Amino acid sequence: MQRLIQKAMVLAAGKGTRLGPLGETTPKCLVEAGGVPLLDSLLRRLKKFGVSSVVINTHHLANQVREHLNKHHIPEVRVSVSNEREKLLDTGGGVGFARKYFLEEDAFLVHNADIYTENVLQPFLENFERERPDAALLIFPTEDPRGLLFDTHNMLVGWVNRKSNESKCIRDDVDSVFWGFGGISILTPKVFEYMPPEGERFSIIDTFLEMARDNCVVVGYPKAEKGMWLDLGTPQQIAVLDAHLKKKEIAQKSQ
Repeated sequence: MQRLIQKAMVLAAGKGTRLGPLGETTPKCLVEAGGVPLLDSLLRRLKKFGVSSVVINTHHLANQVREHLNKHHIPEVRVSVSNEREKLLDTGGGVGFARKYFLEEDAFLVHNADIYTENVLQPFLENFERERPDAALLIFPTEDPRGLLFDTHNMLVGWVNRKSNESKCIRDDVDSVFWGFGGISILTPKVFEYMPPEGERFSIIDTFLEMARDNCVVVGYPKAEKGMWLDLGTPQQIAVLDAHLKKKEIAQKSQ
């Protein structure tokens, strides 16, 4: 059966500052874990779930990403590059800048390049295909002070920084639960109606809040309980994934 989601955007334009010296010379999406660049690993996972066309945004060390894509092809996956040459546009601006690729789609997946998952995408996609909201966000419990607020039906009702007490509330008359955003979302083209003009820099979180404020259905789907989710923004987390993948490879060879 053909999936509803056939196109995806990979957000890979960031400077990788949390990676330290490694991020100065290597785009974060080309850092390796288990002997494979993160980007290649992600493209293979997306293909597994029915994605056949991917847009990758670039800015920092963009030529390295383009050269890599020219040399390494994932069969049956068409890759386009959205180069934010003049300035880094952040998560929302990056999606908005690439809107031409998605305007005719029923929905599309947006995935941070430095997020790794196992046993997470399948239930996330199934939830979306069953309920068809305007936007679906992968969410998870977090100790980070910044996060999103959802009501008891997992509808988005706000954003808060618990350290600074800054907040952006859509509804304060409901009980809310604090969740982290997992850097993966499924969006419909309706999202572009709530974005500033193409080429402006802004966070995708602001767009989610604007949609929810206008009574669009912006829902959070909690990460599957047994699913693995890793933020690969630091060398320490890269090392965790590297060890996991090598252990997994050894286990598979011994079977």
